[in-house]
Amino acid sequence: MARMARDTSSAAWPQLMLSNYANWVVLMQVMMEGWHLWDAVQTGTAERSEDRLALKAILRGVPPETGPTLAAKATVKETWDSLKTMRLGVARVREGKLATLTKQYDDIKFAEGESVDEFAMRLTTMVAQMVQLSETILEKRVIRKFLSVVPKQFSQIALSIETLVDLDTLSVEELTGTLKAAEEHHELHQATDEMGRLLLTEEEWHARLKTDDQHTGGFGAGSSRGRRGTGHGHRGGGGGGCGQNGKKKRDEEANALLAQGHGGDNADPTHLLMAQVCDLSADPGDRDWHVELFEERVVAHLGLATDAHSGVWYLDIGASNHMSGEEVSFSELDRHVTGTIKFGDRSFVDIQGRGCVLFTDHAGGHRVLSSVYFMSRLKSNIISVCQLDQIGCPSEIEHDIFTLYDQQR
Repeated sequence: MARMARDTSSAAWPQLMLSNYANWVVLMQVMMEGWHLWDAVQTGTAERSEDRLALKAILRGVPPETGPTLAAKATVKETWDSLKTMRLGVARVREGKLATLTKQYDDIKFAEGESVDEFAMRLTTMVAQMVQLSETILEKRVIRKFLSVVPKQFSQIALSIETLVDLDTLSVEELTGTLKAAEEHHELHQATDEMGRLLLTEEEWHARLKTDDQHTGGFGAGSSRGRRGTGHGHRGGGGGGCGQNGKKKRDEEANALLAQGHGGDNADPTHLLMAQVCDLSADPGDRDWHVELFEERVVAHLGLATDAHSGVWYLDIGASNHMSGEEVSFSELDRHVTGTIKFGDRSFVDIQGRGCVLFTDHAGGHRVLSSVYFMSRLKSNIISVCQLDQIGCPSEIEHDIFTLYDQQR
């Protein structure tokens, strides 16, 4: 039977690099089997035309500088074996490499923070390297190794697999998929538990705020119930650097949003001035603070960090904390404060700092709103009326006009 002419020039042969020999060998074998050339590589007794065609395929996948040396071999099998020696070394060298890999295989374990996918890739790559060094490793052995080193949260699942599943028919890919599903389930429950810890009693919140103030000179974080002011009685926010304990430790302490009263010659109850006095030089130190907040009465306008910001500021009687998504608005921003906020619509957003926002009032003076959380995905700005009320700025609604007062005026 006449053989059909085969032109392998159009094939995209894998390229051999300094560190990918194990993968390159596998890909080359698969492609050469597809072109019916692998027998020539294995036996070295194929017809001359077959032998040269297989050699041509190999030369198209190796670095140009190695081409002349490899092409001088008598058969393609000699070329293949020579390439193996160049990459893996002679027998004694291969034995040394195999001993090193075997030790690494015996000691392998999950690194801190390593995912199931990442560990599976690391383990299978190591096994492939050992196979290239003539080590025979059954897949069942790899699976047992995988199950023996899973993190503690997967130990019950590993035990169930070992006792209920036939490991002779289980593949590494199937095991990875099962553990990955368990990993995602664990992460979901962990996030739920973290949010659940926000639902503390009023006494627990006050105790936490008191502890934060004692450690940070009033630079605390969190939500607490504000005192009732004129016109509302909603939950207030943590006073941040303007809490009651902070007043005992600093001469100048928080006062908040300024609204012009009903008296005076220039009274304009609709003109609200935003202000809160804070010490711009206050330094919380280098400690990182992780904050988890639940703003159940706020439905935030969220977007991507790169989306345009509305630039609008809202006075919100349901919010417990001041929030802004406009980084350029901050005159001071502490990046050590991080965490998450969960809103009433169940959406989440990362906290990327907390600081002070500087405003210019109607008289040209400067006012500072402190303890403002920054999150770049928030596309509007929120001033918490409850947080202002907590530090001594009462409010009222009269004749459809909402007014906040500065008690120092």
